[in-house]
Amino acid sequence: MTVGRTHRAAPYTLDGSDGRHKPREGQAGRKRTRVKESVTHPTVPPPLAGETADKIVVYTDGASSKNGKKGARAGVGVYFGAQDPRNSSESLAGPRQTNQRAELMAVLRAIETVSASGSAKTLVICTDSMYTINCVNVWHFKWEKCGWVNSAGQQVNNQDLIRGILDRMKEYSGSVQFIHVRGHSGIHGNEQADQLAVQGANTVMFI
Repeated sequence: MTVGRTHRAAPYTLDGSDGRHKPREGQAGRKRTRVKESVTHPTVPPPLAGETADKIVVYTDGASSKNGKKGARAGVGVYFGAQDPRNSSESLAGPRQTNQRAELMAVLRAIETVSASGSAKTLVICTDSMYTINCVNVWHFKWEKCGWVNSAGQQVNNQDLIRGILDRMKEYSGSVQFIHVRGHSGIHGNEQADQLAVQGANTVMFI
């Protein structure tokens, strides 16, 4: 298991509910990752999707039409590179069709796909979701200590997917790194993952 370098996460915390953020109160409770993941916020162009001798770069994204409303439909997109057979587009399963669940599922799919190949290369996951990055890099430490109950005394939302990602990361033979990219800003890999996610949201859902 490789320990990745940790960078400061976004200056907010989450109460465990979809899309509801609150300011950080002081510096108490700041957590540093202790497993094999890291996150960077590059000032240079992010890497291209693809595979080299020692690294796999994948872009993930989630999409949800009518997010948070009745009739919402969400999709998952994973982009490994042009014409890569590992690229995937699927509808999000389950009754909760939220963008955040789709973002998490995309990351889970990426790790599962690479793990299934038996690879031990460094896996670099590029995502525009700081929610996802913070869930698996920062917030889960407190949630685990509290039995996955948030500050309001309620079960943390999306914990099935968050815990699934954490489990797959621990099982993966290589290291897992996260890069935060800006969504809808012309980054090729992100745009391709977004198209796959939108495509997935427009397909028939399997509940």
